Amino acid sequence: MNVPSPARAALLVIAIALPAMPSALQAATAAYQAAIEASAPVLYYQFNEASGAAVNHGSLGAGFDATYLGAPTLEAPTLAGDTGVAFATADDYLESLGVAPAELIGNPTFSAEALFFVPQGGTCSLWAPFLHWGPSDGGGTTARSVYFSFSNNDPTSAFAGFYNGGLKSASGSLPLGRWHLFIWVRVGGGTALEGTTVYLDGQDVTATLVPDPGLPADGLTPAVEATAFRVNRARDFDGSRYFTGTLDELSLYDRALSPQEAFEHYRQALDEIFANGFE
Repeated sequence: MNVPSPARAALLVIAIALPAMPSALQAATAAYQAAIEASAPVLYYQFNEASGAAVNHGSLGAGFDATYLGAPTLEAPTLAGDTGVAFATADDYLESLGVAPAELIGNPTFSAEALFFVPQGGTCSLWAPFLHWGPSDGGGTTARSVYFSFSNNDPTSAFAGFYNGGLKSASGSLPLGRWHLFIWVRVGGGTALEGTTVYLDGQDVTATLVPDPGLPADGLTPAVEATAFRVNRARDFDGSRYFTGTLDELSLYDRALSPQEAFEHYRQALDEIFANGFE
């Protein structure tokens, strides 16, 4: 999806004027949460629970609350005073109560967004997903599931795609030891390599994405099927697809976010000094 030139120019002007913004990200503020809610997500997990299920604040409602499995650390602290969920082992993940609705299967249009932190020494394995849905357990499941994830075993590279194809960001584009905001906007109807825009820490990095060299079918046409949503685990290689770190907020929309919305979400995710001083 190409950003109209006036909007792209406006984003570039802001980015040039504020080169240090990525280092200021502190995790969720109340203003960021309000910006997410204003964009009407269908799934929205804030991961603020001390016990029980992860509450879905999105329009799909409580039928899509998610069960914490394993022993993740709840109420994990963030620098902005909010809390998230910390994953330390392959057993730590979540699964929604409901299965993906019709608008999110087939060759869908959607946007996915994650606010997360991987510490120095943190790891990921086998395209560890922030969010996954659809079957990916072998036996002809190519193209039938969504991976909003890291690329392969690289916790500094984002992946936006499907089983078995999609686009990755450059290694090092998500430095360890920092909070990051990863937004994938996809306009459906094409192959796994078409219709994707990726924003990392407020910057449109789409022009730098490349087909993931670790996958064999980048030209596939998605035919996603309905399963429960999973966080930090797919539906194959149980115990192998996971990352170690903290996930603060996760949201999914059944439409394409605009460039203005993507930047506004990032702006509101910054630390309180920047958020309160920027007009």
